[in-house]
Amino acid sequence: MSNQKLSDTTIAKPADMVGMDVLVAGYQDEQKAEARKTFTRMIEMFESLAEKLGVDAYDMGAASAALIAGCYAAYHNRELPAEYFKPLARQMKIVLAVDPKFAGMSMTEKQSMYHILVGAGVFLTMAQMENMKNKNPQVAAQLKEAGKEFLSKFAQMDIRHVKLDENGLREIK
Repeated sequence: MSNQKLSDTTIAKPADMVGMDVLVAGYQDEQKAEARKTFTRMIEMFESLAEKLGVDAYDMGAASAALIAGCYAAYHNRELPAEYFKPLARQMKIVLAVDPKFAGMSMTEKQSMYHILVGAGVFLTMAQMENMKNKNPQVAAQLKEAGKEFLSKFAQMDIRHVKLDENGLREIK
């Protein structure tokens, strides 16, 4: 490990919403403008949320943690304690810092990935919180499936075999 080059996981604050096309790709054309506004608000909201959680908003570890936390909350139909976030963000920062694929990404690619991770993660978290207030079994089932799919695609992990707590994320059998 001592010979391994570590990548910086912080990014320059994106000047525009470079990842937005991916976030709104699944929406009907007539819904895309509203979806863009919603995702833009959620991404912008993350800056103050990250500060409250004690992490750097423009760090890919924090962005990765946003998606993982949102997936986990949506899948398990519960709110995650805030103290779980900082250890998860630190863990994801380490994972990315040693990832050669991440090291090879351009700043624009990282910024796009940032928007996708933060936008999807905050969306899942907010949808989960809303559904906890106004319980709808159909929405809960959709959120559960979305959490499972996003985590599977992003982390190649089966959400049924992971645990997230104050120590971060780990695989369980």
